[in-house]
Amino acid sequence: YEGARGGGEMKPDWMGSLPRGWCVKRIKHTTYVKGRIGWQGLRSEEFQDEGPILVTGTDFENGRVNWETCYHISDERYREDTYIHLHEDDLLVTKDGSIGKLALVRGRPGPATLNSGIFVTRPISNEYSNAFLYYVLDSNVFADFVNFRSSGTTIDHLYQNVFVDFAFPMPPLDVQRAIADFLDRETAKIDDLVGRKAQMVRLLRERRATVVGHILQSMHGA
Repeated sequence: YEGARGGGEMKPDWMGSLPRGWCVKRIKHTTYVKGRIGWQGLRSEEFQDEGPILVTGTDFENGRVNWETCYHISDERYREDTYIHLHEDDLLVTKDGSIGKLALVRGRPGPATLNSGIFVTRPISNEYSNAFLYYVLDSNVFADFVNFRSSGTTIDHLYQNVFVDFAFPMPPLDVQRAIADFLDRETAKIDDLVGRKAQMVRLLRERRATVVGHILQSMHGA
C-alpha cells in the first residue's frame, strides 16, 4: 500500500483504494488538539458585555462562529489557559451534547478562547488544511467512527483519546484545497436552495393564514 510509506498509517478496511500520492494519517499524528479542562471555576455571573470572547458550541452557525452571540470574559480569565486561545482558521469540534458540531474560526474580531465542551484543532505541520479536515469531520465517516467507538455507552461525550485516533485519507495539499473549494461552492448552492425553499414555505404559510382569515371574516359577516 503506497500510503503507508513516509509516516502514513495502514489503511482502514472501509477506506477502499486511494489514488497514488494519497496517504492515511491519524489526528494524533497531525493535529494540535486542546480543550478547556473543566470550568476552572468559571461561572456564568462572570460573563461580560465586552472583553476577550468566550466561544461555546451554541455559537456555531453554518460551520462558522457567530461572534455576535458569544459571551465575553475578563482579561484575567482569558490569560488563565493559553493552550485554548483561538487562532484564525482553527477548527472547533464539540465534544459534549451534540457531538461533532464543527466551526472554522474566520474573521476573529479579537482575542478569543473556549468554553468547556469544545476541542480546538490546528495542523502541527503543513500537511493539511483545516478547510479540508472540516469536510472530512462533517462526513458520515467520522459520525460512524464516533458511534462505533462509543457503542455500549450512554455518555454523550467525545473523549480526546478517541477523537485523536481517527484516521483519515490525506491527498496532497493542492488537491485538499481543490476539494475544499469545490465543496464550498456546492454546499453554498445547496444552502441557497434550502434558504429559498424555507422562504417559500414561510410565504405560503402567511398566504394560507390570510386566506383562512378572509374566509372566517366572510362567514362571520354572512
